[in-house]
Amino acid sequence: MVSQIGDNLYRLRIYLNYENPYKTKVELNQQDGKLKFPLPIPDRYKVVKIREYIRYTPGLATKYQGSYFLGLLNGNIIYQSKLITDLGRRKAKSVKFDVPIDKLYEGYNNLDIAIYQSPVDGGYNQKGFPSVWTQIDIENSYIEMDFSVQDFEEKLSSISKFMFDNKSIIKGKVNFVLPAVPTETDFYNYSFMAYVISHILKFRDIDIFVSTRINNNMHNVIIAQWSNLSKIVQDRRILDKVKGNLNIVRNPNNRKNGILVITGNSQQELINGLYTLLDKDIEILDIPSIRVAEFKVPPKAPPLSGKGFFPFDKPVKLESSIFQNGSIYSKNSASMFDGDFKIYPIVNFRNSDNKPITLNLKYFASQSPNLQLSCNIYLNGILAYTTMLHNNIQENSEVLSENITFSPILLKPGLNHIRIKLTHSKSEDIKAKILESSTITIPKAEPETKLPNLEYISKLAFPFSIYSDLQDTGVLITDFHANTIASAFQVVFQLGRLMKTPPYYLTMTYDINKILDKNIIVVGPQISNYKVLYQNAPIKFIRGGIIKEQYIKELNKTIRTREIADFSNILFAQTYQSIFNPNRIVFELTAQSPKTLLKGVQNGFVPIQLGNFKGDVWLYNIETEDQQSSRYRKSYIADEVFKGFKNIYADEKYLDIENF
Repeated sequence: MVSQIGDNLYRLRIYLNYENPYKTKVELNQQDGKLKFPLPIPDRYKVVKIREYIRYTPGLATKYQGSYFLGLLNGNIIYQSKLITDLGRRKAKSVKFDVPIDKLYEGYNNLDIAIYQSPVDGGYNQKGFPSVWTQIDIENSYIEMDFSVQDFEEKLSSISKFMFDNKSIIKGKVNFVLPAVPTETDFYNYSFMAYVISHILKFRDIDIFVSTRINNNMHNVIIAQWSNLSKIVQDRRILDKVKGNLNIVRNPNNRKNGILVITGNSQQELINGLYTLLDKDIEILDIPSIRVAEFKVPPKAPPLSGKGFFPFDKPVKLESSIFQNGSIYSKNSASMFDGDFKIYPIVNFRNSDNKPITLNLKYFASQSPNLQLSCNIYLNGILAYTTMLHNNIQENSEVLSENITFSPILLKPGLNHIRIKLTHSKSEDIKAKILESSTITIPKAEPETKLPNLEYISKLAFPFSIYSDLQDTGVLITDFHANTIASAFQVVFQLGRLMKTPPYYLTMTYDINKILDKNIIVVGPQISNYKVLYQNAPIKFIRGGIIKEQYIKELNKTIRTREIADFSNILFAQTYQSIFNPNRIVFELTAQSPKTLLKGVQNGFVPIQLGNFKGDVWLYNIETEDQQSSRYRKSYIADEVFKGFKNIYADEKYLDIENF
């Protein structure tokens, strides 16, 4: 929430639950009494003042004396008060205090809350007793930052520092300046730019807009050959500063915003400029323009080469980035490994003939006679295997190793969680530690792919992620409205965030004949010219985007809601079997108007709203943000997901697991 409070002075209010608005409370206890809150400071902000407002309710068994509330900045105490200020312990309390801005770091800071609680006589000083918990109302607690915005700097480093700064909590905006009649080459260039932005922003969102002229209220991107550049940009104050293939120009009509101009004498030079934006060196260049070298496009990727997916039949170290949030730590004298990993939803692990998972456990254990070590392995929160390791203890301390095999039956398509827990029966002075060089191997299994499934799309970008370069994906735009085209670029941006690999071979087109044998993403209204495309669609429309009456009755029945009379504010997402290839799918995003479509994609087709993105039909109301999903038609088993591939498993020579 941002408001202007003066001339180039703004106030940003950040609620503590901004990353997850559905979470309203956090409970702190004696053993875990700290709430961590990272506060990034964008490069273009000049901070004037920061203050915190925290609302909380102390535990009923908390003593007046010896209980404190602490505010910390980067680990240093900046505020302290009594946790309880009167005898009305059941009432909510609130504190507010200023943060010393001279103590802020550049970039990221940590504004933490710490609670020290002293239980009343006879009270329980235990984590499991709510009587000593303090509840932080994160829904109504917030941080306010007053800041001014610096002028845009004409440096290539400003692309990541000013235009697309992943330290900015405020959702950004960017305008793609297209010619009046865009070609498929334009679509490719700007869709690749959408991926570049996702690569720079990482976990942040942005709204993409499209127009035929520069928008002075936001940053702009222009991609055009020299011969066409002057047709798009007539302002000599901009053109005279374009000296190379990559150019950063301050908007002469708004000094706070910038214009990225990518140009050259040919399409190859435009591609060279686009691909160069992925180079980390761009982030440190303090010059406004450069000419770039020719970029060699990588060969087409084999199937199942998506970044972050667990490869089959190949050992992966615990230290690999394939394990999201993977960490080895100690807790209550136990050594633990926790990690999340993704599996392509193409196999059936419940088949009894499947080979076992292999854990090559490497660990260190200190010298102790008759020390007994146990290893417990949990998959998705369920104990999958337990074994004793005591026979491996040697006379001297050294790295030990043991192969452990267990059933893969608890694995599921998509995101999985594994926990390895190494414990012992001796005192806390005895040390045992899991080593990050330990490896896990998941076997190949009987192929089975159930399609279609919206949840696979929202969490895994599947089946588009089968080929990491999107060679088997086509984006179909059904009209030339600016909002429809912007919606298509917004979808590519979200796919880029999920896949984290450049879409070198993506096709974006208005001609369905060019993508008949691909997985198709349709963006825009259903049109009569493509009537055959919608043959398997769960929901069909008539002119103007109105649902046929027969489908309204079925839809209301399926999603179990009151009768829907007005669809003008609804974004529809649906997925179904392609009529052109039974082993491909269609993923469709449509609405009654291009305005609803764009707003729905920008605000609804984002991670925070996709928790209920399941089944084969999903509805999102752009005004109320209500969403509903359903399974309208039964899923089916795809016989051959990969065209021309008898072996569904990728060539190991292509995969470089450690560089994932």
